[in-house]
Amino acid sequence: MTEGFYTSQEGVEADRYHMLRDTGIYNRQILLTANYGMWSNKFDDKELWENRRLTTFDSQATPYDLLTRGGGPIPPDFSKGTINVWVHKPCDDQQFDQFMENRK
Repeated sequence: MTEGFYTSQEGVEADRYHMLRDTGIYNRQILLTANYGMWSNKFDDKELWENRRLTTFDSQATPYDLLTRGGGPIPPDFSKGTINVWVHKPCDDQQFDQFMENRK
Protein backbone atom coordinates (compact mmCIF):
# COMPACT_ATOMS: atom_id res chain seq x y z
CA MET A 1 0.00 0.00 0.00
CA THR A 2 2.62 2.58 1.00
CA GLU A 3 4.90 1.73 -1.93
CA GLY A 4 2.60 3.74 -4.21
CA PHE A 5 3.42 6.89 -2.27
CA TYR A 6 7.07 6.59 -3.27
CA THR A 7 6.42 6.55 -7.03
CA SER A 8 5.82 9.68 -9.07
CA GLN A 9 3.18 7.93 -11.21
CA GLU A 10 0.52 7.91 -8.48
CA GLY A 11 -1.32 10.84 -6.95
CA VAL A 12 -0.15 14.37 -6.39
CA GLU A 13 3.37 14.93 -5.05
CA ALA A 14 2.14 17.04 -2.11
CA ASP A 15 -0.32 14.29 -1.11
CA ARG A 16 2.41 11.66 -1.24
CA TYR A 17 4.77 13.84 0.79
CA HIS A 18 2.25 14.53 3.57
CA MET A 19 1.10 10.93 3.74
CA LEU A 20 4.64 9.64 4.15
CA ARG A 21 5.71 12.41 6.54
CA ASP A 22 2.66 12.60 8.79
CA THR A 23 0.93 9.25 8.72
CA GLY A 24 3.43 6.76 7.43
CA ILE A 25 4.07 3.61 9.41
CA TYR A 26 7.71 4.60 9.78
CA ASN A 27 7.68 7.67 12.00
CA ARG A 28 11.00 8.03 13.83
CA GLN A 29 9.56 10.21 16.58
CA ILE A 30 6.81 7.72 17.43
CA LEU A 31 9.16 4.74 17.24
CA LEU A 32 11.74 6.37 19.53
CA THR A 33 9.10 7.43 22.05
CA ALA A 34 7.72 3.90 22.16
CA ASN A 35 11.15 2.27 22.39
CA TYR A 36 12.33 4.52 25.19
CA GLY A 37 9.18 3.59 27.07
CA MET A 38 10.47 0.03 27.29
CA TRP A 39 13.60 0.98 29.24
CA SER A 40 14.05 2.58 32.65
CA ASN A 41 15.71 6.01 33.02
CA LYS A 42 14.19 7.02 29.71
CA PHE A 43 14.14 10.71 30.59
CA ASP A 44 17.77 10.95 31.71
CA ASP A 45 18.70 13.02 28.67
CA LYS A 46 16.19 15.92 28.83
CA GLU A 47 17.54 17.39 25.59
CA LEU A 48 15.96 14.49 23.68
CA TRP A 49 12.43 15.10 25.00
CA GLU A 50 9.70 17.69 24.72
CA ASN A 51 6.54 18.01 26.76
CA ARG A 52 3.26 18.59 24.94
CA ARG A 53 0.19 19.97 26.65
CA LEU A 54 -2.81 18.22 25.11
CA THR A 55 -6.54 18.42 25.59
CA THR A 56 -8.59 15.49 26.85
CA PHE A 57 -9.95 13.11 24.23
CA ASP A 58 -13.48 14.52 24.47
CA SER A 59 -12.63 18.21 24.09
CA GLN A 60 -14.45 20.31 21.51
CA ALA A 61 -11.18 21.33 19.79
CA THR A 62 -7.65 19.94 20.10
CA PRO A 63 -4.38 21.79 19.38
CA TYR A 64 -4.12 19.76 16.15
CA ASP A 65 -7.53 20.60 14.67
CA LEU A 66 -7.50 22.65 11.50
CA LEU A 67 -9.27 25.64 13.06
CA THR A 68 -6.93 25.85 16.06
CA ARG A 69 -3.53 25.49 14.39
CA GLY A 70 -1.29 28.53 14.14
CA GLY A 71 -3.53 30.73 16.27
CA GLY A 72 -6.58 29.91 14.12
CA PRO A 73 -10.04 31.33 14.64
CA ILE A 74 -10.81 29.13 17.68
CA PRO A 75 -8.58 28.13 20.59
CA PRO A 76 -8.03 24.57 21.78
CA ASP A 77 -10.57 23.48 24.41
CA PHE A 78 -8.78 22.82 27.71
CA SER A 79 -11.99 23.17 29.76
CA LYS A 80 -12.05 19.45 30.62
CA GLY A 81 -8.44 19.35 31.72
CA THR A 82 -5.05 18.76 30.20
CA ILE A 83 -2.77 15.82 29.55
CA ASN A 84 0.99 16.39 29.59
CA VAL A 85 2.76 13.96 27.28
CA TRP A 86 6.50 13.51 26.87
CA VAL A 87 7.57 12.68 23.33
CA HIS A 88 10.96 12.25 21.76
CA LYS A 89 12.05 15.30 19.78
CA PRO A 90 12.15 14.89 16.00
CA CYS A 91 15.32 13.29 14.67
CA ASP A 92 16.84 12.33 11.36
CA ASP A 93 17.60 8.85 10.04
CA GLN A 94 21.20 8.97 11.25
CA GLN A 95 20.16 9.77 14.85
CA PHE A 96 17.51 7.06 14.75
CA ASP A 97 19.98 4.49 13.44
CA GLN A 98 22.48 5.45 16.16
CA PHE A 99 19.83 4.99 18.85
CA MET A 100 18.87 1.57 17.51
CA GLU A 101 22.53 0.52 17.25
CA ASN A 102 23.11 1.51 20.90
CA ARG A 103 20.18 -0.66 22.00
CA LYS A 104 21.60 -3.89 20.58
